[in-house]
Amino acid sequence: MFLLIAAALALSSQTLASNDASREVRCARILFYNGNTAKTAPIISRDASRFASVEPETGLTIRRVTPGASIEAHSVIASTKVAADEIPASFSLDNRYLLSIHSGATAATIRRASDLQQIAVARASDPERGSYFALVGSRPWLVQMDSSSSKGMVWDLRKPGRPSDSFPLDESFDLFGSSAAFDGVLSASDSENTYLWTWSPVKRFLRSEGFSLVRKGPFSPDFRSNVEFGTDASKSAISDNGSLLALSGFPQEQGLSDNRVAIVDTQSGSTLKVLSFPTTKILDICFARDGRYLAVTVDLVPTNNSPASGIHVFVYDLQNAKYTHYLDLPVGMPRTTISILSSAFAHDNSSYFLTASDGTLYHWPLQ
Repeated sequence: MFLLIAAALALSSQTLASNDASREVRCARILFYNGNTAKTAPIISRDASRFASVEPETGLTIRRVTPGASIEAHSVIASTKVAADEIPASFSLDNRYLLSIHSGATAATIRRASDLQQIAVARASDPERGSYFALVGSRPWLVQMDSSSSKGMVWDLRKPGRPSDSFPLDESFDLFGSSAAFDGVLSASDSENTYLWTWSPVKRFLRSEGFSLVRKGPFSPDFRSNVEFGTDASKSAISDNGSLLALSGFPQEQGLSDNRVAIVDTQSGSTLKVLSFPTTKILDICFARDGRYLAVTVDLVPTNNSPASGIHVFVYDLQNAKYTHYLDLPVGMPRTTISILSSAFAHDNSSYFLTASDGTLYHWPLQ
C-alpha cells in the first residue's frame, strides 16, 4: 500500500483548485457537545470508537462513539471525579490507557481506560515551563520531553513505576509531534532541522531493559519558497508505519503564515508532494490508519477568488493523488477562533471525526 502511495505522489503534480470537481462537499453532524470550553472538550481515540471528556455531572468520562445516535445516547464506558486541572489528551493505540495533561503541562496522569483507575503520574522538572507528554506505539510508551532538564524520558506502561530509560535532548528541539501507532516522535527546531526519533527495547546487564535510540533525518521539506521555513511538528503527522511524514511549515519571518503541507518519505528523505491550500492557517493533519488518506484541517481566510472562510477539512487520496472530500462545519456553528484537539478516520475510512475547543465532536460520513 505505502509503495503504491509513494509512487502516485511522486508522479502527481496536482494542486488544490477552487473548482476541483472531484471533491465532494460534506457537512458535519454534531455527535456530542459538552460546553463551549477547551477544558470540557472531548478527545477521540485513534480508531474513532470512543471519546473522553470532563462532564459536569460525571467528571472524567469515556463514552462509545455511536454515529447514528443522539448527543445523549453515547453509552458510558467509565467515569470518575478528577482534579479541576486534569484534562484528557489522548488514548493509547489499543485503547487500554488514557493520557490526561494537567494545566500548564506541569504533569501527566495515565489512567486505565476500562475503569479510569490511575496507574502513573509524570511531572515536569520545572512547573513554570512544563513538559511535552505523549502516548505512542502499540506497547504503549509514555514519552516525556522535558526541556528544562534537557532530557527525554520513556515510560513502559507495563511497568509504570518510573521511566524505563532516558536520553539527552537537544535544547533547540522545542516542538514535538507523535502518532499513537508509531514507536517514536517527531522533533523540530526553529530552523530547518527535523528528525524522527525511534527506539526499540534492548537487554542490558542481562536482566534490566533499556532502549536503543535511532535518529532519522534531518528532513528538509521542499516548500519551494524564497522565505526560510521551519517545520511545525505540533501540527504535523506521522503515518502509522512511520514511512510517511506530513509536515506543516512555518516561516522564520514574523507576520507571515504558511498554507502548505509537505509529504516526505522517511526512507529517502525526499519530498514526494507539497499540498497547497487557499490563504489559510494549518490547524491539524491526520493520516488514515491504512495510510490511504490524509485529512488537513485549515482555517480559511476569504479572498477575492475564494469567499469561503473559517474551519474546513480537505481529504486527500494519497494512492490516487487527488482530493476526494471537502468537509464543512454545520451552518451556524462558530467558524473561527477554535483549536483542533483530536481527529481520526474510522477503521474502514467510512467516516472522519474531529474534536475542537468549542466542546464539540464533529462527524462526517465519507461513503
